[in-house]
Amino acid sequence: MPRPPRWFQDMKLKGKLILIVAVIITIFTSISLLSFRNLVSSYDELLYAQTANMLSQFSDSMNGRLEDMDETSQYVVVDGSFQEALKVLISSETYSYNALLALNQVKDVMNRYFSNDLIYMGLYYDSPSGQRSVFWGSDSTPESEDMLARLFGLCDEAPGKAVWLDSGRDDGSVLVARQILSVNETRLRKLGYLVFRVNLARIAQSVSRTVSMQNFSLAITTPDRFLYPAEGFPDVLPEEFRSDQETYDIRRTGVGSRFLTFSHLDIPDQDWQMTVSFSYNRIFESVLTNNTVYIISIIAAVLLAVIASSVLVRGIFSQFHTLVGKIERVKLGNFAVSPTPVTAARDEFGQLNEYFDQMTVELKKLIDDSYVKQLLITQAEFKALEQQINPHFLYNTLNSIDWLAKKAGQEEISTIAESLGQLLRDTLSREDFISIEKELSIVQCYIRIQQIRFDTLDVRTEIDSSALRISIPKMTIQPLVENAILHSQEEILDSYRLILRVRRETEWIRIEVSNDGPPIDVHILDHLRDHSVKPKGNGVGLLNIDSRLRIIFGEKSGLYFQNDGGMTTVGFLVPVGPAPAKKGDESVNVQNADCR
Repeated sequence: MPRPPRWFQDMKLKGKLILIVAVIITIFTSISLLSFRNLVSSYDELLYAQTANMLSQFSDSMNGRLEDMDETSQYVVVDGSFQEALKVLISSETYSYNALLALNQVKDVMNRYFSNDLIYMGLYYDSPSGQRSVFWGSDSTPESEDMLARLFGLCDEAPGKAVWLDSGRDDGSVLVARQILSVNETRLRKLGYLVFRVNLARIAQSVSRTVSMQNFSLAITTPDRFLYPAEGFPDVLPEEFRSDQETYDIRRTGVGSRFLTFSHLDIPDQDWQMTVSFSYNRIFESVLTNNTVYIISIIAAVLLAVIASSVLVRGIFSQFHTLVGKIERVKLGNFAVSPTPVTAARDEFGQLNEYFDQMTVELKKLIDDSYVKQLLITQAEFKALEQQINPHFLYNTLNSIDWLAKKAGQEEISTIAESLGQLLRDTLSREDFISIEKELSIVQCYIRIQQIRFDTLDVRTEIDSSALRISIPKMTIQPLVENAILHSQEEILDSYRLILRVRRETEWIRIEVSNDGPPIDVHILDHLRDHSVKPKGNGVGLLNIDSRLRIIFGEKSGLYFQNDGGMTTVGFLVPVGPAPAKKGDESVNVQNADCR
């Protein structure tokens, strides 16, 4: 079985329990919501299956009624008496006796084929006096010249076939027209055009009454406008009632969410679409109610689970926190045992609290019997040693030597005493971290003593003043300088050279001490750690400095060693830290550092 990730292992027990409960609740809620979504989807498909049958009835009925208009126009144009009368109208003067008889005959034929699905029939023909027209119906308002030109052009492109066109009017009507051809002649001669204005609104209303379903809306649309109802719907565009890809959809419109089913009318060369619309909220009201109740139930169950888990976790961890508090007090040296409440649970944590109290009592007794006694003895010995070697006594003694040396005119002895006193004072201070500037002051005191001792010692410094205020662990540079002086004297030379560098490099301060002694093993620290090489002089000091730097500043700050150009170098890096030193590129001489 795979182990849990590290971050989970490191998480506190309370966090683990809360996380587990949260994951379980999330999985349960997700599965429940997914199931409900599938239920809603199934309901939508069932609703579509029920309305698709009704839409099919609508479509069949509408196409049937529109086909009747197509056939009626065909019957009119091939009617023998209509053709003969039209020929007379074309060849006769307008108000001649024969023309009047033919006009009455044409109107009789038009009256015979007229139905409630039509608004009017229009006949357009050319006579000796110009183009004439005959209308029959409840409204004989002619179409515009542009509309007629467009309609006649489509008829000429399809001789003898019915042509459908949107009338462009706001009365729920469409146009169907045919080119009238002479049927009794060898050469099919064009006699004129027959135009029907079909009452699409009346047909749609008539078809709607044949369906038993209630609370629905029927819409017939072109890509640009509503054919039916002619006034459209409030705040709804025609494209919102159309779809070229889907058979049904749920859409939010200006009148609320609607459940829509789509079908195309079988009209040649026209993109007329029929849509049946239901108020989705009304149909889905029971499902929405159940949805609300279901969601509220889930939320209530989640809240109840969270509250119950919180109470459970609080009860479990109350004694755990008590135990942690006892451990913290013991860690601080407080071994007082607080009485356990009578109402405390007797579960595993309760037993741990009781066992810890017993252990604390026994531990305190053991400390009182052995550790405290030994501590008193150690403190007594330390006090005795402290009395023997009192720093103030040493300072006063060195000051006396300094005064006597100056009185006797011994400047070198005075300098050594003065430098040693300052070096001892800075070394025994209680500061753990000091500035580089102060550390260089300690180094200068040490160098002054060594230069008096070894007059061939040449010390050079390259110090960046912008790094002087950066803090470093006390006694970090001085041991390196001391080790370099001792290391360079392993060879007999006329003079001994030592270079001390402090440079700022963006985010780091680089500190290096170089000497012209023999080459050094760059892996000396590894050899000192595994005891393959015994330390000489300050060998242990190098390990101490390296360990402190790595612990405080990280692995990058550890000591490194180099042999280059006859010089042996040991150095380390110190981060600049959040409070950068004062900027400046000038260098200072460590020999001018304060060593009073």
